[in-house]
This record gives sequence, structure tokens and C-alpha cells, in this order.
Amino acid sequence: MTPETLMKLCESHGGFETPNLNSNLYAHFKGFQRIQNLEPYTELKALWLESNGLQKLEGLNTLTKLRCLYVQQNLLTRIENVQCLVRTLKCAQAAKSSHPDRECPVSDVSQDLDISQNRLTKLEGIGVLPLLSNLNASKNFLIDGESIQEIGLCQVLSTLDLSNNSLEGDAVTDIICQTPALLSLNLTGNPVMSTPQLRKKMICRISKLAYLDRPVFEAERLAAEAWGRGGREAEVEARANYREAQLQKARNEADSFREWKAAKIKERVKKDANSGAALAGSTITSKAATFGCLSGDSSTTANQSAPPKSLVQAIQADPNVGDFWATSTEEPCPVPNEQGKFDVASFRASSFIPEPVSYVDVLPPLPPAFEVSPQGSLLSGIAIETLQDTEHGTPKGLEPTNTNTNFDDLD
Repeated sequence: MTPETLMKLCESHGGFETPNLNSNLYAHFKGFQRIQNLEPYTELKALWLESNGLQKLEGLNTLTKLRCLYVQQNLLTRIENVQCLVRTLKCAQAAKSSHPDRECPVSDVSQDLDISQNRLTKLEGIGVLPLLSNLNASKNFLIDGESIQEIGLCQVLSTLDLSNNSLEGDAVTDIICQTPALLSLNLTGNPVMSTPQLRKKMICRISKLAYLDRPVFEAERLAAEAWGRGGREAEVEARANYREAQLQKARNEADSFREWKAAKIKERVKKDANSGAALAGSTITSKAATFGCLSGDSSTTANQSAPPKSLVQAIQADPNVGDFWATSTEEPCPVPNEQGKFDVASFRASSFIPEPVSYVDVLPPLPPAFEVSPQGSLLSGIAIETLQDTEHGTPKGLEPTNTNTNFDDLD
């Protein structure tokens, strides 16, 4: 792990040549056996050292801002020299003391540690990490509660993966339940999973647990807590009460939706009625004014905005009064619907169906010498009256050669 190699790794992953400008360093799958030459990288927040040949954690003391350390799939036998993660907490506390009015959430300085697939027999050294929030120690050689004793010191630990170890005994569950902020726990592949009612016990003792090898839903939590208080009978009663509560909730939501829908429909009908009445009033006024002008009413012509009351009353009694199409008996005046609006179909013109026309009717008039058969073909030849000699007959060369010519075959 030379400085030149580290610089090339930074450049290959979109980093910078200047070490202290990099916040992430990807040094995984490179076969490194030691951690060294990381002193200039003081601004690192995440370090990937997965799948190397590391046997010891070292060279991390200058990384005071490190929050995420991934050293899975190595040859580590113990956890040591992680004081850099402790300094992260101290830096946060110092910033808090210098700026008391500034909030510093735990998530801003939370730490992730992945030490899975190593040769660990005991999780020692993690007790000095009070802000450790995510710990993956799966596929190691942990066997009992003593090997995970320091987990109980991590009070903000929210995600814990201890799968595929050899953990067994009640001491394991007792230590894990000492982490009040635990949200996700994975114990798959451990003998402790064969403990009777283990899932219900863990759910009862860890109030925030939302995942235990599979999601923990509300119904299961209520049933487990009832089981912890009163046994099997209380669990059955709690499940029945939960189902009834869900059904009642669905009924209430359906009733609320129906009430909301009825109110909206009533509001829409009222709005359409008001708009329809306004439209009808304006239509009557315009009809009265137009009809008065056309009929030569001097009073209406002088003041078109105020037509005579008698004319308005006549229009209200008969909507067809004043419409130019009302005089026609074939096309009645459109009538508004229940909402006071007019349908589009009421303004459409009547359908026009043309009368059938024969083929012969569209042909141009033919000379007298032509005759048309019922099939539409010409039967006689061409007769030219100006060249025809009534005394000697048809001149030579003008005799019809084919009396059954069909002009449909001609181009």
C-alpha cells in the first residue's frame, strides 16, 4: 500500500491526487496485507478494505473523521486500534461545545463497522464506540454470550447482524436485549434460534425491534406483548381484537368516503344549477333583445339591455320564441338538460341520405345512332350522318366492323 498506489486508486474512482481532498477511499480486492501510508488522508469518512489479506487493524490513528470502516473478508482475529472512530465522537463534542446553539444529531456522527467473514472469536474493542450504529459480525467464530459481551455497551446500536455463527444460550439474548435502540437483528444460522418462543421473547424485550430475521409487523408485536403479559389466551384475544379494529377502521374509512362523495355531488349539483340558471337568464335576455330588434319594437331597440317584461315572460313560457330555427317544424330548438346545459347532439344537423342514382342517368347524351344494352355496352357501330349517302349507302371504308364493341375494354 504505497502512496503511489493509493493515489492511483483515488484517481480510478473519481477522487483527487491531493490526499486530504478525498472523503472516500476504495482499496478493496487489492491483496494488501497491511494498512499503511494513510496519514495524509485526514478527511476520509469511509474506507473500503474488503477482501484483502489483512491480519491486523493498524494505521488508522490519523483518520479522525472516519465514520465507515469495511474490513470484511480478511484474516482479522481481534478488533483493535479503532480509536479513530472514538475521535470522531470527540470532534463532534468539541464542535457542539464551540457552537452550543447548533444541533448535532447522532446520525451525523454515527459509525458503521463491517467485520464479517473474519476469524473473530470475541467482539472486544467495540465497547469504546458509543456511536456505533451498524455492526456486521456475521460468519465468524462467536460461540456464547461472553464473546459478544461488549455489544451491550453500544447504546445507539440500531442494526446488528450475528448470523452464521455458533451462538447459543440464554446469555446471548440477555446481552442483545441490553441495546434499547436496536431496530434490526439477524440471528439466522445460530443454535440459539432453536430456543422455544425466542421470537416472542425478543419482541417483548426490545420495544423498537422491527426486523428479526423477517419484518415484525404491528399485529405480531401486539400478540407477542399480550403473550408476555398473559400467555396463549391473551395472545389469541389480542389477535382477535386487532382484526376487529382493522375491520372497524375499514368501515369508518368507507363511511367517510361515502359522506365525502355525497357532499361533493351535492356541491356539484348546486353549482351546476346556479350556472344553468345564470345561463338560462342570459339566454332569455339575449333572445328578447334580438327578437325585439327584428320585430321592430322601438322600445326594445332603444334599450336592448332591458327588453319588455311581456316578451321575457313569453320566452320563459316558450323557449322557442325568438329563435330563427323555431319557425321550422323539422328542427326543434335545443332544450337544456337537468343541469341547465345543452347536449352536443341537440345541435347536430339531421342526417342526409342521398337518393340512389342509376349508371345510365349519369352518362352524357349519346348520338341517335347509339343504343345501350341493359348491361351498359354499345351495340351499334359509329354512324356519321354527314358522310352517309342515302342513295348509294354507306361509303366504302366506313362500314362497321364489329357491332358488339364494348367500350369498357378500351383504354
